[in-house]
Amino acid sequence: MEHRNTGIENRKYPRIKKRLQFKIRTDDFVVVTESINLSCIGVSCQIKDKIPFMTRLKIVLRLPCSDEKKEDICVECYGVVVRVEKVLSKSRGITEYHIAIFFSEIEEEEREKLSDYIQENGNM
Repeated sequence: MEHRNTGIENRKYPRIKKRLQFKIRTDDFVVVTESINLSCIGVSCQIKDKIPFMTRLKIVLRLPCSDEKKEDICVECYGVVVRVEKVLSKSRGITEYHIAIFFSEIEEEEREKLSDYIQENGNM
């Protein structure tokens, strides 16, 4: 359920629909992708190659700073793939995978960076 006109959901860890580039890393590969939505406990995205359910990933997110004079905020954590859906990309005409990643290992300081960003950008 969303709050009226804010774009923030009424849940313990609200999500925002935001397109942010980020890196997914495993022992075997590195993928740069773009978020579909983001919360303090996870992120969803679409990728070209399937990543198996419960795969452990290193996540590096760059959160753009609203103050152009300051640097972007970097958030690093580990996560696991908790959902994998095969989808047809209408714009590209190819099969891709919509995945959801749960942040299984994230320092409180990193979670606070995400929380602050979500609060500042939730009504966009």
